Amino acid sequence: RAVPLSVVTLAVRIDDRPVPPGEMTFGVNDADFSLDELPALFHESWFPLDPARVRVTLEAVRECHAVEVDLGVRMPFTPVAVRWIKSLEAVTG
Repeated sequence: RAVPLSVVTLAVRIDDRPVPPGEMTFGVNDADFSLDELPALFHESWFPLDPARVRVTLEAVRECHAVEVDLGVRMPFTPVAVRWIKSLEAVTG
């Protein structure tokens, strides 16, 4: 099932140093997006089984780096469900 890019979160560490969000992009569907753009991309979808790219701007010239990537996907419908449950409790309780 596809998810909107608005629910994708990303953090990258290279050689034990966090990469600032402005120095990386997340790419799917032949397009790259800054991390600042992701929360507003409700209409751009990604199938998590399809490839995705993370591009980072590096100034280091080493050949080998230790890279850690934390990719998260929030449930897109949680806020609506929580509001509905709270409303139901108010009516029945």
